[in-house]
Amino acid sequence: MRNQMKRACAIGIFLPCVCAAADPIWQNSNYFTNTKATVMAESPFDFLNDSQGGNYSGLFPPRDDTYGANAILPDGDGESIAYCRLAYNFNGNILSVSASVSADVDPGNFMIGGTAESVSKLIVQFDLPAGGSYRIVDGSFTGTHASSGASLFGSGPSPIVSFGSLGDQPNGESGTLAPGGYTLEVGASADSNYLFFNGLFADASLWFDIEIIAASACPGDLNGDGFVDDSDFTIFVLAYNLLDCNDPAMTPGCPADFNADGFVEDADFIRFVAAYDDLVCP
Repeated sequence: MRNQMKRACAIGIFLPCVCAAADPIWQNSNYFTNTKATVMAESPFDFLNDSQGGNYSGLFPPRDDTYGANAILPDGDGESIAYCRLAYNFNGNILSVSASVSADVDPGNFMIGGTAESVSKLIVQFDLPAGGSYRIVDGSFTGTHASSGASLFGSGPSPIVSFGSLGDQPNGESGTLAPGGYTLEVGASADSNYLFFNGLFADASLWFDIEIIAASACPGDLNGDGFVDDSDFTIFVLAYNLLDCNDPAMTPGCPADFNADGFVEDADFIRFVAAYDDLVCP
């Protein structure tokens, strides 16, 4: 039956199906941040504290927030210092996030108590009504006496994919996403506490790029440009020749596998031709 494909290549030009082009899902997602640095330093003579930063929620704006807090006891009696930074932006379907935190309690002669805490956390909530695919483009997570990580959640309690500063680094992992709502959590945190003349420096950082491609509600629109035309036909031919969705050369999420059976074959070809030739798009 794969000869049907060869015959279709000789048919000529079909009528294109016109659909509404979709914006990147990041543009219409809800964003929540917690970027905060808090410190305290205490001696028999002074009690100092400081807190900088806070929370943000709303639709997407690119952000780059940096905060620092310090509590310095006089006469070299000790200090507590915390720092945090969170930045994010998107380019097309790729969301880029970077964050760093540090916390340090440096005891002096008369310090009897001190704390330093910092957090930089981003939560993004988005919907994929028709499903889609994800791809971890790249990233790095580090931490010294502190932690950083990223997790993508669906409807279940366990993450679909998760990376962290304990050696579990991104490696280009990709997969499909069923229709539904999703939550991406990315962040780092650090804290240092003084007790009995013991101070501890802690820091962590991350950068993380993830691509989310929403499945088109327009059957056959494989490049997401709002049309089912010759450019989509070219993409489909490449996928059809690869056949197996597990082939490393296949587009992440295997979007040409319309019936989700793990292969791009004649059944998918029939559906593609219907969308391409019969104007079945919404």
